[in-house]
Amino acid sequence: MDCCFHRVGDTVFFRKFSLFFSLAFAGIVSSAFAQVDTGAIVGAVTDSQQQRVADAIIRLKNESTGAERAATSDHDGNFSFSPVRIGSYSVIVEHEGFDRYVRTGISINAQTTAQVDAVLRIGSVSQTIEVAAGTPLLETQTSSLQQLVNGRSITDLPLNGRNVTFLAQTAPGVTFAQADSRGLSASGSFSANGARRGQNDYLLDGIDNNAAIADYVNQTQYVIMPPPDALQEFTVQTNNYSAEFGHSAGAVLNVSTKSGGDNFHGAAWEFVRNGVLDARNYFATVPKKPAYRQNQFGFAVNGPVVIPKVYSGRGKTFFFFDYQGTRIAQGSSKVVTVPTAAQRSSGYTNFSDLIALQSGTRTDALGRVLPVGTIFDPATTRAVAAGALDPTTNLIAASTGYVRDPFYQGSLVNQRSFTSDSQKSLLNQLPATRLSPSAIALLNLYPSPTGAGITNNYSSFPNITNNSDGFDLRIDQHFSERDSAFARYSYLNTDQLNPGPFLGIADGQSSRPGNGSTQAQNVAVSETHIFTPNLANEARFGYSRVADVRRQLFANQLGIPEQYGIGGIPQFAGNGGLPTLSFGNLANLGQSGSLPSNKASIINQFSDNVTISRNRHVLRTGVLYQDISYPTSTPSASRGSFGFSGIYTSMVNQTDGSTDRAQFLLNPTAATVSGGINNVGGANSVSASSFPPISNLHRWYVGAYLQDDWRATSKLSLNLGLRWEYYGVPTERDGRQANFIPGPLSNPRIGARFIVPESQAANVPQAFIALLAKDNIAFETTRNDKLGHAQRTNFAPRFGLAYQANTRTVIHAGYGLFYGGYENYGLSASPPANFPFNIATSYSAANSITPLALDNSIGTLSNGLTNIPLSAANANLTNINLLGRQYDWQSAYSQAYNLQVQYQVTATTIAKVAYAGSVSRHLQSPINTNTLNAILPATANAQTNSFFPDFARGGAFLLPSASTSYNGLQVDITRRWGHDLTIDANYTWSKCLGTARDQLDNTIGSYRAPYVPGAGIGLDYARCDTDVRNIFHASGTYELPLGHNQRFLTQGPASAIAGGWSLQWIATVQDGQPFTLGCSVTTAAGLGCNALKVPGQNPYTNSNRVAHFLNAAAFANPASTATGLAALGGSPTQVSGPAYRKLDLSLFRRINLVDQTHLELRAEAFNITNTPNFSAPGSLNFTSPATFAMITNTRDNARQLQFAAKIYW
Repeated sequence: MDCCFHRVGDTVFFRKFSLFFSLAFAGIVSSAFAQVDTGAIVGAVTDSQQQRVADAIIRLKNESTGAERAATSDHDGNFSFSPVRIGSYSVIVEHEGFDRYVRTGISINAQTTAQVDAVLRIGSVSQTIEVAAGTPLLETQTSSLQQLVNGRSITDLPLNGRNVTFLAQTAPGVTFAQADSRGLSASGSFSANGARRGQNDYLLDGIDNNAAIADYVNQTQYVIMPPPDALQEFTVQTNNYSAEFGHSAGAVLNVSTKSGGDNFHGAAWEFVRNGVLDARNYFATVPKKPAYRQNQFGFAVNGPVVIPKVYSGRGKTFFFFDYQGTRIAQGSSKVVTVPTAAQRSSGYTNFSDLIALQSGTRTDALGRVLPVGTIFDPATTRAVAAGALDPTTNLIAASTGYVRDPFYQGSLVNQRSFTSDSQKSLLNQLPATRLSPSAIALLNLYPSPTGAGITNNYSSFPNITNNSDGFDLRIDQHFSERDSAFARYSYLNTDQLNPGPFLGIADGQSSRPGNGSTQAQNVAVSETHIFTPNLANEARFGYSRVADVRRQLFANQLGIPEQYGIGGIPQFAGNGGLPTLSFGNLANLGQSGSLPSNKASIINQFSDNVTISRNRHVLRTGVLYQDISYPTSTPSASRGSFGFSGIYTSMVNQTDGSTDRAQFLLNPTAATVSGGINNVGGANSVSASSFPPISNLHRWYVGAYLQDDWRATSKLSLNLGLRWEYYGVPTERDGRQANFIPGPLSNPRIGARFIVPESQAANVPQAFIALLAKDNIAFETTRNDKLGHAQRTNFAPRFGLAYQANTRTVIHAGYGLFYGGYENYGLSASPPANFPFNIATSYSAANSITPLALDNSIGTLSNGLTNIPLSAANANLTNINLLGRQYDWQSAYSQAYNLQVQYQVTATTIAKVAYAGSVSRHLQSPINTNTLNAILPATANAQTNSFFPDFARGGAFLLPSASTSYNGLQVDITRRWGHDLTIDANYTWSKCLGTARDQLDNTIGSYRAPYVPGAGIGLDYARCDTDVRNIFHASGTYELPLGHNQRFLTQGPASAIAGGWSLQWIATVQDGQPFTLGCSVTTAAGLGCNALKVPGQNPYTNSNRVAHFLNAAAFANPASTATGLAALGGSPTQVSGPAYRKLDLSLFRRINLVDQTHLELRAEAFNITNTPNFSAPGSLNFTSPATFAMITNTRDNARQLQFAAKIYW
C-alpha cells in the first residue's frame, strides 16, 4: 500500500512546467481570467474653451520601468488605454499649437478605470504644464461593489501569520466563515454578502488559485498565497462585477504580485513570537502556560535583470524574487472528557458520580422518575402497554412503549421514584462479570483526569509543529511598445504535526488538520500585444497544483487492534493503529477513520482576451478553458469506526451521552426479564470500508464573455456584459464510479436507478444487481462515463451604471446573474465512493431497542470487522451506502443587485452607503438517499421502513435544490492618506435566510424530513450558517506628527528620538453566527427533530455564559403525544453563538539609515484587549441542565505579542 502514497501528479507537473516556463517569452499564446488583474485609463482632450481636440498624441509611461505606449485622441477628443498593468503612470499629451500637458502619479489598480481629462492651453509643445495626480476617491466608471487593499496596507496592517486573506474579511458585507474542522477559518475563509464560502473565486495574477482538492485537506480554499512583501495589491469584489469574471457566484479575491523596476530594491524581515509574552488562554487552568514559538523570516529583491558584460535588462527585463520560511512550535490546549478517577479505581463498576455530578430527572413509560446519569441495563429491555401490568416491577404502565430497568441494588418492585439520596446511592453499580476485558483495557488508555467533574475534565497541551518554506519568482519583459510579457512561479511546502489530546495509541486525533505535508504551486505566463492603440490582445497560460499527503500515527505498526481484542481489522502497511472509537461524551479513542489520505488538485487553464477601444466604448471579449483534475485516495473507515452513544444504556428514546462508557463496557447478553429483547447492546453504529486505489477525478470548464464599458455621457458610464459558462460533469479516468439516482422526492422508490459505465459493468457482482432489483432499483449501464449531463444554457447578463450627479456625488446601480460551479463536497459523497469501486458499509441502530445484529455478529469488540467482508465479491451487501448526484445537473446561480451612493466629504474622505441583495437558486445540498417519508413512532424500525431496506440508511444524494436570499445595508467611510492618517471603517446590517446546508461544515442542522409530504427541505428554512446581523470593521494607520518633516519636534535630538513612529490597527466587532438545538429525545423513527422555544423564556442566560451560555428552561421537546410534523419540533437556528470582538494593534518605528535604506522595528499585539472570543457551546442536551450549553473553547487566540525587524533598501 505504500505505493499509493507517492504524491499524485508529480511527474505530470514537472514535465508540463519545464515546457511552459522555458517557452514563457517565446511567443506563447497563453491564458488568464481575462484582464482581471489590470486596469484602464480613459479620458478626453479639450482646450481651455472646452472644445474637443482631435488627433492629439497621448503617451502613457510606466514610472517604474519607463515603458511607454501611445494613442491618439479620436474626433471627439476621447482616448483610452486598456489593458494597463497595475502601477504608477504618467500621461503626456501633445498637439501642435498647445503646451505639452503632463500628469504624473496616476495610480492604476486592478479592475479600476482612471479618468484622465487633459485641458490644453494655447502655446508650444516645447512648454510643459505638469500636474500631479491625486488619488481619485469617487469611482465614476464602475458599478461593482469592491474594496481595494493597496500595497502599504498589505505590508503595514497587523496580520496574524502574515496571511493577507484576513484583510478580505474587513470589506463591507464580509464575515469570517462558520467554524469548521478543516482549518479553513484559520486560513482566512470568508463569506461575502451571504454567499457560501465555497462560491468564492481566488485569483493570483489573473490565474485560477482555487484549491479543487477534495475536502480542503490542505486547510485553505486557495492553492497558495505569497507573503505580504510579494504583493502589489488585491481587490475584493462582492457584488455585480463585470462579465470578465466567472467560475463562481460568490466574492472574487483578485491578488496581484509585485514586479521589478529599473532600480534595485529589496527588503528582509524576521517576525518573532514567544508564548512567554502571550496571555493565557481562557480555558488553560493548569499553572504552566502552553509553549509557543514562531519565527517568520525571509527577503524580497527586485530590479532589472543585469548580467555583467552579457546582458542589461534596464528598461526591458525585470525580476522579482522573494522567500519566506515559517517555523511554529506550539503547545495546543485541548479540553476533553475522560473517565473519572472514581470510575477507574472501581474497575469501572461504580458510576455513581454520573448521578451525583449532574442534575435533572427523566420519566419512562412506567412513570418511573430517575435522575439524569442513571445507567440502564440493556438486558432488561422490554415492551409495556398503557394500563397493563408490568410483571417485572408490578407497576401499571403510564404509556405504551418500551422500558429498561436501571442497575439498582435494591428492589425494583413498586418503585416509581429513585430520586432520594438513599436510592441514588444504590444506582449505577455494574456487575464485574458483565464487563468486557477488552473494553476495560481500552478505557485504561485514557489518562487520569486533570480536573473535576464528569465532562471536560482533562486538559492536555500536545506540541504542534508547522513548518513551511515558499518562494515566488516573477520575470517581466518589455519587448517593445507593442509587446510585453511576464512569467511567475510560486511554490510553498508545508509540514505539519498535530497530535491528538492523548499520548500513544490512545491518540484521539481528528483527521483534520492531521499530520502530513502539503505542496502548492502556481504558474502564470502572459503575453500582451498591442496591434493598434485601439486594439490589444492578452493571452495567458496558468497552472496550479496542490498535493496533500496525511497519515495517522502508527500507520505502519501492525497488530495493535488484536492486542486489545478487536477482531477482523485489516492489517497492512499504511493501515496500522486502532480503529476509531467514538462515544456520547467521552473523547474519541484511536486514530481517525479517514486516514491515510492522498489528494491533489491540478488545474491547467488557457484563455485569450481582446480589448477594443472605440469612441466612448471599451469593449473586451475573451474565452477561458480550464482542465481540472483532482486525484483522490481516502478510505473512509479502513480500520473500522465503532460508535457507543449511550443509546442502549439510557432510558428508551432518551439517550444520555454520559452513559456511553457503560454501553462500551457491557457485553450484550440474553434478556434477563420476561418478554425481554435478547442481545441488546454493543456498538450502535459501525462503519467500515475497503482501501481503494486512487480515484482520478476530472472535469473541465469553459467560459466566454463580452463586456462593454461605455462612457455614455461625461456623467454617465454604463457597464454592460454577457457571460456564458459551461461546468463539465466530473468523471473518473477509468470509469470507476457509479451514480445512484432515486426517484422523485414524493416517492424515491419510483424510478430509482443505479448507473455504471459500460466499461465497468462486468465488475458489478450479480448478487448486488439482484439486491437492487429486490428493492425496485433498476441497474443501468451507459456509455456516458460522466454519468450525467451538464447544463449548457448558463448565460449570465450583467448591467451596471455609474452616474456622477455632481463633483462630490456618484450613484452606482447594478444587476447581474452569476453562475456557480461545483462546490467541494469531499469523496465520501461522490460517485467514485460507490460500490463496487469502494466498499463502504455502515450499520446504524434501527432504534434504541434493537442491536445492530440480532446475534451480535456485528457490534461487539471481539467480532470487530470479522463479519464485515470488504471485497466486492463477498461484501455484506445489505449495508452498502448509496451515493449519487442529479443526472441532469442544474448549475447554481445568484441574481445579485446593488444600489450605492458615494459622497466625497473632503479631499481625502469619502462616504459610501449601499444596499446589496441577492437571491441564489439551485445550490448544492446533500440529502439522504435512504430514509423514510412517513412520521412513525420513535420505536418503529427505521431500517425496515426505509425506502430501500436492504441497503444502509443514510447515504448522500447531491441535489441542486436549495436557495438563499440576502439583503444588506452597508455604510463605509474611507479616509485616504492625508495629514498622517488613513481610516477604512464599515458597518453592515444584513439578513440571510434559506434552505441551504454547507456540505462540509454544517453548523445549523441537517434536513429533518426531506421526503415527508408537507415538509421537504422547506421545513428547514432558516438563517444561513453565516448570517450575522451586525458587522463592524475598522482599519487604519496613524503616523505620529513628530520628527523631521512633521508638525512637532522637527529638529535636533528630539526629532531623532520622537520621529518615525506610527500606529496601525484592525478592529472587528460582530454578532455571533446561528446554530441549532436538536431535541433531546427521539420523536420519530429515522427523522430529525429540533427543540421548541418556550414562550416567555430568554434563550440566553444572564450570568456566567461560559458555564451555561443558554437557558435550559427556554427549550423543550415536542409533547410525547405530538403527531405529524409537530413531532419534528420547531424551526432551526433558534439561537446565535457568542459575539466576536477583536482589536489588533501594531507600533512601528522607522529609522532612516543611508540613502534609500531604512530599518523598521515593529511591536504587534493581536487581540490586544485579551477579549476571549468563545466558540459555540457544546453539550446541547437541555434536559441535563448541569452540563447544558457549556463553552469549552475559544475560536481565536488570547493576546499574542509579536516583534519584528525589517530592513528596506
